[in-house]
Amino acid sequence: MQILSVGKGHIFIKYQKEIDEKEKGRERERGKEREKGRKEGRKKETEMKERKRKRKKKEMKKKEKRNEKERKRKERERKKGRKGEKMERKHKT
Repeated sequence: MQILSVGKGHIFIKYQKEIDEKEKGRERERGKEREKGRKEGRKKETEMKERKRKRKKKEMKKKEKRNEKERKRKERERKKGRKGEKMERKHKT
């Protein structure tokens, strides 16, 4: 038992069991709020990771495209060089 308050000549007493039940209810509420906050945090975290993943993927595509262009350019230069050498050989003979 716990004496909660005294007023107008009456002493209000609540049994420990009732107090414990109320406290459990409050704890459940707090737990739910905490879990809700955790879920939101995880959701934001996963969104950020997803954005990062997409950004990396985009950058990789750009790099691949750039590399492909560079490779093609070098290939063209090599072909031009070969043609030039062939032409020189023909002229010499």
